[in-house]
Amino acid sequence: MKKTIISLITILIICTDIQSQFIVSPSKPNINNMTVIDSSNLRIWYAFNATDIRKQETYDDLQRLEIGNQTSKYYSYFLFNDDSLSTVWIKNHPNAKGIPNKFGTIGKKDTWDEYIFSEYFKNYAEHSLTQYTRMPFGMRNFYQYSEKMPEQIWKIAEDTLTIAEYLCQKATCRFRGRNYTAWFAIDIPIQNGPWKFGSLPGLILKVSDNDMLYKFECVKVELFNKKYPIKIHDYRKFEKTDRKKLDKLFKNLYNDYFNAVGLIFTDTDNSTMWKKIPYNPLELE
Repeated sequence: MKKTIISLITILIICTDIQSQFIVSPSKPNINNMTVIDSSNLRIWYAFNATDIRKQETYDDLQRLEIGNQTSKYYSYFLFNDDSLSTVWIKNHPNAKGIPNKFGTIGKKDTWDEYIFSEYFKNYAEHSLTQYTRMPFGMRNFYQYSEKMPEQIWKIAEDTLTIAEYLCQKATCRFRGRNYTAWFAIDIPIQNGPWKFGSLPGLILKVSDNDMLYKFECVKVELFNKKYPIKIHDYRKFEKTDRKKLDKLFKNLYNDYFNAVGLIFTDTDNSTMWKKIPYNPLELE
C-alpha cells in the first residue's frame, strides 16, 4: 500500500464540503506593501456574472478597471477588500496562530476562480499584458505570464444601448475560440475594457460571450478631480510561465485537484469524494 502524503494545508481542505475544494483562498498579501506604478482619475466598476445587476450578492465578483497614463489594472474589488481587512486583522492580532479564511464579501461563487484571483496589467508602451494569478492552497507556486497585448477584430453595428448613463454602441467579434458581443461608450474614447478586452474606439462597458457563460457589465464610472495611485503587489516570487501552460494547469486543477498539486492517495483515502468541476474557460484557443 502506498504511503499517503498529505500536507497540513490539505487536511484542512479535506475537512471542507466536497463541493467547495477551492473555497480555501490563497495566501493573503499585505496591502501596505504595494508599490505605486501609475496614477489615474478614472475608475470603472464591473459586475462579473451578475444574476441581478442591482444586487451585489448575486455577482460572482465585483471588479475594477483603473486606467493610467502608462498602464491599466483590472482586478477583483471583493478580493482586494478581503486582503485589506485581513491586513488590518493581522496587525491587530500579532500573536494569532492563523487567520479567518474570509473577510467581507467575496461573491456568490465563493470559490477559487482564475478570473477572480488574477490581476491583469496592460502596459501601453510595451504593448503587452501581464497576468498574475494567486493559486488555491496546496499549490507550491503562484504564476505570472506576459503576452503581446491581445487584440480583437470587432465588427461595429448600428445598435445602441445606454449603460451606466453612457450611450454605447454594439460590436461583435470572435476571440480565441468564442464569439462576443460588446457595448462601448462613444463618449469615452479609450481603447480598453474589462479583462483582456479593448481594441474599440470607446471604452467597453459591457461584454459577454454568445453562450452567456461570462458577462462583464459596468455598474459605475468614477471620475476624480484628483488622481489616485495605481498600485501593484510584489509579484517577484511568482513563477514565470506562458498562457498555454497556465491554461493547462487550470484545467488539471478543475479535473483532478489532488494530482495537480502533487498529492498521493491510497485507494482507501477520501480522494474519490472530490468531484470534477466543469471547466469552461474564456479562452478556448
